[in-house]
Amino acid sequence: MTNRLALLVAVVVFIAVPLESQTTAPPSLSFGSATLSLGMPIETIVTRLADNYTFERSTGRVWSKDGRTIHGALRFDRSNRLIQASQTLDSSGPSGVPTVEALYNALAQVTAPRPAGTRLCRCEIDLRESAQPDYSSRAISVSDGRHTITIEAAHLNTTDPALPPSATGITETIE
Repeated sequence: MTNRLALLVAVVVFIAVPLESQTTAPPSLSFGSATLSLGMPIETIVTRLADNYTFERSTGRVWSKDGRTIHGALRFDRSNRLIQASQTLDSSGPSGVPTVEALYNALAQVTAPRPAGTRLCRCEIDLRESAQPDYSSRAISVSDGRHTITIEAAHLNTTDPALPPSATGITETIE
């Protein structure tokens, strides 16, 4: 568990804090072998995704070829250039909940109020909790202003055996 948590934190920090020399190029995400960059025209993106994914123009969703799994979402400006892309990096179901909960608790300590002027990193860390009668979740977002990694653990309060009682997900977004 500790090794998984350390690896997850290392991956999040590595992805969320790009090197200074990399900040001049537009951020990009890779859907398999298709690399998408902010500002890219929609037609180029459709062509790049066509081999392995289905792009649904009406919603901006990127689906697996068989249409069963959403791999991400894209948003375009009025001139049909990419302005936001999100990609699901991991969705491990109930088995990942303890890891996300442990990471949430660790980051809650890191983000506790500090004396003025203390800076722990060049990233923003946003911790969110939601509690509804039938659903609760805890989410962690780490952002450097252009890349955001969100890790979420969700719990359903349901007696429906077809629905999992909990799930996790990791999403990367560029803006």
